[in-house]
Amino acid sequence: MHPASVTAMWCAALFVLAPHQGAAQGEAAQDEAAQNELVRLYSEARAAEAAGRYPAAAQRYERIVAMRPDMAEAHANLGNLYYVQGHQDRAEVSFRKALRLKPGLAAPRLLLGVIHFNRGELDQAASQLAASLKLEPANAMAQLYLGYTHYARKNYSEAVRFLEKTAEQDGGNADAWYHLSMAYGQLSRQYLERLQTEFAGAFETHLVRAHFQESAGNWVDARNELSLALAQQPENHAVRGRIEWLGRRAAGETPQPPSVAPAGEPAREEDGATRYLYHPPSGAAIQSAVAAERSEVVEAGKNLPSSGRQALYRLAEGYQALSFLSSLWVLQTGPGSYRAHQLRAQSLEAAGRLDEAVAEYREVLARKPDLRTIHFAIGNLYWRKGRPEEALPELEAELKLNPRDAQAHYEIADIHFSNGQTAAAEKHFEEAIRYAPAMPEAHLALERIASAAGKVDKALLHLKKVAAISPRDPTPHYRLWILYRRLGKPAEAQAARQAFEERRKSSGGASAERSPIP
Repeated sequence: MHPASVTAMWCAALFVLAPHQGAAQGEAAQDEAAQNELVRLYSEARAAEAAGRYPAAAQRYERIVAMRPDMAEAHANLGNLYYVQGHQDRAEVSFRKALRLKPGLAAPRLLLGVIHFNRGELDQAASQLAASLKLEPANAMAQLYLGYTHYARKNYSEAVRFLEKTAEQDGGNADAWYHLSMAYGQLSRQYLERLQTEFAGAFETHLVRAHFQESAGNWVDARNELSLALAQQPENHAVRGRIEWLGRRAAGETPQPPSVAPAGEPAREEDGATRYLYHPPSGAAIQSAVAAERSEVVEAGKNLPSSGRQALYRLAEGYQALSFLSSLWVLQTGPGSYRAHQLRAQSLEAAGRLDEAVAEYREVLARKPDLRTIHFAIGNLYWRKGRPEEALPELEAELKLNPRDAQAHYEIADIHFSNGQTAAAEKHFEEAIRYAPAMPEAHLALERIASAAGKVDKALLHLKKVAAISPRDPTPHYRLWILYRRLGKPAEAQAARQAFEERRKSSGGASAERSPIP
């Protein structure tokens, strides 16, 4: 998104240099010459900027701020020009100078927020973006990036709040609708997790789980979940009929889609969010369905304390429906857009159709080559499928766009380690924990490398960090047990073994080994 230019904010300020009353003739002449030079530089800068000659425009503004370092708007304009050229560090310096001179400027705060977001500095991003939005409450770019920032912080409710505002202002904003779909989907999963935790074997829990499986095309798993629900309500003929329908799908048949509740009426329990899957609305009807589902989740949220199980069911189903409807809006309003191809790719990936998913991700890159996460998505698919020679160039391409991608660093490190390139692997594992200090897998990998090199202190440090990050995980205690035994420290080894056994029992006997590195 191109930042809004702020040049119009300060053009009047160029004319405050009129000679002061009573000045000597020579001083007045100097003031007038300086004024004329500023006007000339400003005019040339505006012309160069309008023509897209950003380096030439920046050179003029550099001379202006050298002549008038007290002019906040000039620093802001210079920062804007650095920003559009990709010089984010230089832009930040100019924006901060502008704000020191005039804290009430909204545009520098907005772009500082975007810069912090791009670096993964989410707290600073949220602070600057919120301050910018306070100064300009209707600024769609600030709202959008606050939505992005809260999403990245896993604060999905807040992300939805700002993304919905952006979508309301600009119904065709595919970026806002795409991220709404993602945020709604995460909220649906969160409420399903709560439902499973608080009401593990409840009828509603099995229904939501069935609808998740059905939406992913996992017919057998969906039928099994509904069968568990039916065991609690044997007289529920609607659920029984849906089980029969799913059985036919599982057998490879293509029966007619099930009938669902008419538009405008609440979803039936056996349908849930899947009613839109088989009978999707189109055009304005999508927005009507979105409004209805939003109303449902708001009401369910109000009722959550008093009617926990039913409210959690409605929230999980409602947000799942909103996720699908938001995706549908992107696909219908911009079927050839990069966001539409991204949604198709993600759907194919979820269905396990690797090659088709990669082809769709390639379509995304053809439309927006600089979009982050796409090269990673392709590389991650190849990495998980055991095709490292195809994964590596994609992961490296992602790092060129986003050097702070911790998971890309981790997967590159894993590939190097598997190829016996320990030094390169260690470098990328270190980068992974630099940007994601709480990544236990990277710490475990670094512990193995350190142990093999005889660097005991470093190995112990990484294991202790994993134990602090994941206190219930038996893995670091298992590794500590082995390490202390090798060091001839029986007391420490015994303590580590006891901690390992306690956590292994509480986790149901899960394997202690999580790291993919042998």
